[in-house]
Amino acid sequence: MNKIKFIDLSWKNKINLLILIPTFILLIFLFLDMFEVFSFQNDKLNKLNFFLIFAFQFIFYGRIFFFKNAIAYNKGGFNIRVNKFLPSTIAFADVSRINFQDEKFIITKFGGKRIELNLSNILEIDKIRLKDLLKSHINFV
Repeated sequence: MNKIKFIDLSWKNKINLLILIPTFILLIFLFLDMFEVFSFQNDKLNKLNFFLIFAFQFIFYGRIFFFKNAIAYNKGGFNIRVNKFLPSTIAFADVSRINFQDEKFIITKFGGKRIELNLSNILEIDKIRLKDLLKSHINFV
């Protein structure tokens, strides 16, 4: 049985702050250097600044790809990646119906688009946590 990694992308999560605060500081340095308010005398510091900005962003947004089964969510929606390579992005406001049938999880959007996920190899605790997450963000589940 596989486990689902739940990734909270909200500002309440302290790990997100540890990633995003240095990124914002590095972006400030980038803009100050770009508008020549001040510039780094050493060209290696500019390259390091660019590298660190992209590295922090890769860590923040790429966490869903580090795990086979992952759900990244915030108050607006979620990215769900279960038993496939690319995640599906779903806004909570776009969901019209949700069905948990046997080992399948079916999300229907208002436009009629259906997203089916196979939850056969997922732990029961994670299935319950997924249902609770959706119940807390969607009123009609």
